[in-house]
Amino acid sequence: MPNMDPKGQRADEEELEAIRRRAPDDPAWDTPSNIAIAATTPPAEGLPPPDPFAWPGATAENPLADGAAKDEAIAGVMAELLTPNAHSNPDLYELAKPEVRQAYFEALAQGKAEAEQNVRVAMSMLAGGEWPTIDDCIPKDSLLELIDEVFLATTDIPRELPMFAAMHYVSGLLLQRHVGISIVGEVWRPDIWTICLAESGTGKSFASSRVGQVLDGVVKMFPESDSAAKFAENLRDHNRGLWVRDEFAQFLKAMETGEAMAATKDYLLRCYDGAKISRSTKAETVEVIDPALTIFGSTVLSTVKKYLTREMLEDGFAQRFAFVVAERDPGRKLRALYDFAKKAPIIKASWQAIARAGFHERYIVDEVARAAFEEAFQILLQRGLAQDLELSFIKRITHRGVKYALIYHVLLGKKSDRLDTEDFAFAARLCALSMRDLRKVLDLYNPDGNGKGKGGTKTDDRAARVAEFLAALRDLDGAPIDARTLMPKIRSLRGSSAEDVRGFMQAAVDADPTLARYAVLPKQKAAPASQRPDGAKLP
Repeated sequence: MPNMDPKGQRADEEELEAIRRRAPDDPAWDTPSNIAIAATTPPAEGLPPPDPFAWPGATAENPLADGAAKDEAIAGVMAELLTPNAHSNPDLYELAKPEVRQAYFEALAQGKAEAEQNVRVAMSMLAGGEWPTIDDCIPKDSLLELIDEVFLATTDIPRELPMFAAMHYVSGLLLQRHVGISIVGEVWRPDIWTICLAESGTGKSFASSRVGQVLDGVVKMFPESDSAAKFAENLRDHNRGLWVRDEFAQFLKAMETGEAMAATKDYLLRCYDGAKISRSTKAETVEVIDPALTIFGSTVLSTVKKYLTREMLEDGFAQRFAFVVAERDPGRKLRALYDFAKKAPIIKASWQAIARAGFHERYIVDEVARAAFEEAFQILLQRGLAQDLELSFIKRITHRGVKYALIYHVLLGKKSDRLDTEDFAFAARLCALSMRDLRKVLDLYNPDGNGKGKGGTKTDDRAARVAEFLAALRDLDGAPIDARTLMPKIRSLRGSSAEDVRGFMQAAVDADPTLARYAVLPKQKAAPASQRPDGAKLP
């Protein structure tokens, strides 16, 4: 693209001329943006400007077409800049007329501010110390709401089970169709991994199988494996499939302790990162390029500690999964039979309407949506640190929110290729729900709830939690905090004295002076002159 000097004039005239020579019927210019290009260089005297670059209504005498035509042209360019399509030029604003550039930046700033405010409103329950409810995570008038209503009306199954089953079937279908999310110059896959914890007899298998049936059965399923070699072969033959596995924790245990499954953990880690898998035997070499899976596992809550080891929590493997705790609602009637089949066609019809519309190959996270995500990240970061969650856990949960946003976008039946603030607001709530349930799981390993071993570790690192909290305040440019105000905000500080907490705060400030502004600490008394290195006396 042409370079711009501080005054906005093009420095690369040769490239400008190359742009102006492009044919008017070039598809790349068949958009409202054609009016914004090459406008700052006036046409040759006595000649009208080239049509692809003129304001509507422009003439040789009045090349800028003052008045209504000019306003209409600016609105047209703005519409494309803020809602780009396949032909849009992402650097268009660099070439646009000054009026367009100014309007673009003003609209972008306003859009970001509104997105951040909308996310704060959506997450307001966290400010009051509450967690989102399952209702907060189910959008009105969406396919997800329809699935929830049908299961509520016909079963006594915990609501989380069909909800997350639906999200994983959508994730699996998008993954199978090579749909991606365009964000920060990268393409993220829509794969999600979840372990759903519920007591025996709550309908885990029923929920996932029935949701699969009503979503047409079009998702390629990943088969079971009894060895690492078979897992690699299955991945080669069923890459990008959906793996639904009951008693998933038992599989994890076999993977950790059984020799035949030992290499499977490495294959799963490579799946998560999209790194090539290669396994050689005497008979053949199995290679999988860009491996990926959507995983929906379930296991019994009361027995998960037998299979999901503390080491899995510590080494980061378990952090790649969202944990969902699905508990029975005591207010719902227990049913002898599930009359689900009667209402299943309603769900199927709604899903077919969405599937018929098709999916975009790439969904865009633009500057406004990115502002929504970053605001949600800061809110979730504060709450996660206050719950003594590892920073690595928090980051993986929040980054999973980008994938949740795409799934919500699809379940809401939206046809745009652009993820919006509403998508990210619902995704942020679901991330918060994941934090709540993760805390429940971690407390199984630390029943005293003193925060020791946050995230499954064994050491009491209250000082680290305080430092992370102050760093989050700094990143948010929040209000300074004193020890007594900080104590109830961090679980692991329960039982600590204010003097201990001040010590942790002082240690954090000593290690990182940028935190000093956010830690309210008593002023230290100066040492007597005889004890000071320079021997100076106080003034």
